Amino acid sequence: MAWIALPLVLSLVAPAPPPQAEGPPLDAWELAQRDKQIKLGWEQRERRLKFGTGLFGVLTGVSLVSAAALIPLSGSSDPSFDCVGRCPPDPMMTTGIVMAVVCTGSIAATAVLGVKLTRHRRARPVQVGLGGLRVAF
Repeated sequence: MAWIALPLVLSLVAPAPPPQAEGPPLDAWELAQRDKQIKLGWEQRERRLKFGTGLFGVLTGVSLVSAAALIPLSGSSDPSFDCVGRCPPDPMMTTGIVMAVVCTGSIAATAVLGVKLTRHRRARPVQVGLGGLRVAF
């Protein structure tokens, strides 16, 4: 049993061989095209993350304002109406509670997308220039 486990453990501990490039090396035009594609992909992802963060931020604000306005205004508009026993749900209170739940969900989504946007910006592609490292765009 030990003879089987030892090669397995050694294969897991040993470093992986360096990746080998397949095909011929890229020329200057192909490198420029690849850099453009990387830049375009990075910018598209950043735009999507910004849009999602902004959209959920607006949804958070709208749901917070509507919940804060609807819940205090809820109640019977007819002061002579006295509900005994099982009362029908007040539509304004129900809408206010739903908006509070939507607000909670949109706060979480805004936080998640904000963290993703921050990590995406920190992972900006870099390019090696003549003077050392420099940002590619």
